[in-house]
Amino acid sequence: MENKSYIEREVVGYFHDTEALQAAIDKLSAIGVDKTEISCMTSAEDVERRLGDQFGIETINTVDGVPEIVYKNEENASAGSYFNPGTFMYVGELLETAPVILTGGTLAAGLMAGLVSGGKTIKKALEKMVGLQHAKRIEHELKGGGVLLWVRVWNESDEHRVSLILEQNSGRDVHVHRFTQETEHEPVAADNGIELSYHGVPYLEAGENEYYVSGKLFASEEEAKEYIRRHSYVERLYRDAKVAKLDLEEVLRDLIQAFETPANLMEAPLAEDLKVELLKRWAYYEQELEVAADDGMVTPDNPGAKLQEIDNYIRMLTGE
Repeated sequence: MENKSYIEREVVGYFHDTEALQAAIDKLSAIGVDKTEISCMTSAEDVERRLGDQFGIETINTVDGVPEIVYKNEENASAGSYFNPGTFMYVGELLETAPVILTGGTLAAGLMAGLVSGGKTIKKALEKMVGLQHAKRIEHELKGGGVLLWVRVWNESDEHRVSLILEQNSGRDVHVHRFTQETEHEPVAADNGIELSYHGVPYLEAGENEYYVSGKLFASEEEAKEYIRRHSYVERLYRDAKVAKLDLEEVLRDLIQAFETPANLMEAPLAEDLKVELLKRWAYYEQELEVAADDGMVTPDNPGAKLQEIDNYIRMLTGE
């Protein structure tokens, strides 16, 4: 079966303040960005020094030359964090002074796949993904104590929205990577392995901590399944929009022009999941209006009233 190509979109920014980093992650979750689409990269020494209190990290031990994170306790390790910091993992030597620690997510999957497919070092794998100049920039920021936040997005409108969130929360050098990927219909990634299926999508168990989905490598079966769930969900949103004869890209650029009011959106013959996604994006727009109103930049009618209406609709659809 012929493979299909598609565009991968990644928004990248650097943070030197952990509170700003967490604020950015919280804002991303509020507009519907899934945790499987967020990665953080930093040097091992900075995980302990800069992120320790925030993510419940007590210390980093070195076992057989590989850093191992020790958490204060499981409750502290996940409290208040949008992504589970227990997914921090050693990915190799990028910096001269310290090895690199990375959370799960799309960056981790891409780097691991690059290492397996022929990249001998994490630096070479990163250069293959983003190019030599961007890889040098990443190394420079990490040497300076920065944390790289890497967010996968699905369309052009979300590129702008996520970029703005990173910039508003003190993200530095925020930019977008776009590159073409091939969708492989068969999980061809290793010579031997057990072929499995999840929600009708094939994946391959090639060994301990080695799972492949469409050519991407994941360190655990749960990460592979999370990727399948999210990818299938986004594909379903686009199918639902097509059935409703909506140009989803155009709608996402200007929800108000498409529906005029949140009530009209609720009355539209759309799947509930699609309504929730659109309402979350509309809520973000209304929040921006409120901030602008507080700063005296705009004077919307009944500031906050429409946002409350949208929140009520989201709770109605999700049961939350």
